[in-house]
Parts: sequence; C-alpha cells; structure tokens
Amino acid sequence: GAARHLAEQVDDLARIGLDVSPLGGNDFAVQAVPGLLAKAHLPTLLADLATEGADEVHGMTVNGPIELALATMSCHSAVKAGQELTHHEMRAILAALDEVDFEVCAHGRPVAIRIGNSELERRFHRT
Repeated sequence: GAARHLAEQVDDLARIGLDVSPLGGNDFAVQAVPGLLAKAHLPTLLADLATEGADEVHGMTVNGPIELALATMSCHSAVKAGQELTHHEMRAILAALDEVDFEVCAHGRPVAIRIGNSELERRFHRT
C-alpha cells in the first residue's frame, strides 16, 4: 500500500535531507527537513510521496521520489491565489521571472501567456 511505497523511498528522500523513518503501520517519524521544505505542509507532502507512483504527475514527467519531492515542495511553497504580498515580494517575483525561460509550472499550469495588441485592446474595451 501507500505506507510501504513511502517506506521504500526513505533512502532516496534522505539524500535531499528529508529524514523519514517508518514506525509501523501507516505511521512515520520525520527527524529532519531540508530548508527548502520548511514551509511545506509535511503531511500533504508525505501523502503525495506515498501515493504517487507514476512517471507523470500533473502533466509533468518525474524521475523518482526526489524529483517528485522537489516538484511537490515547489508547488506547496508557491504563492497562492488571494495571498497578500508586499510590494517588495511582488517585485522580487517579477524580477525572478525575468531570469527564467519557461511558460508552465512544474505541474503544467501556465505561468505567463502572450496576448496580442488586439486582444489587449479588446480586454480594455479599446476596440
């Protein structure tokens, strides 16, 4: 089951600093968490790692538990709809986006879209 699947991944997860030990049954102890996972909701992350076994997750190809953990943690640490940000945080996100050449997130959702002048004018009722 899911607990066995997670238990099979503990050595791989330890390589990225996620130290998880099976306690028996469906229980696990988390002894260490890498800094990048500090804000992740660990029960959700571990449940994702325990149940996801496919090579493709949310439209993204993953190669093993390490990539899945990294992809999941990037999603969990992402800015969510409705989340309030300071002006400094907004500027930092926009500056970071300028440095990256991609159009979709790790789960295949659009990060940015291109629209032409005619579409832009239509949306602002300038046609």
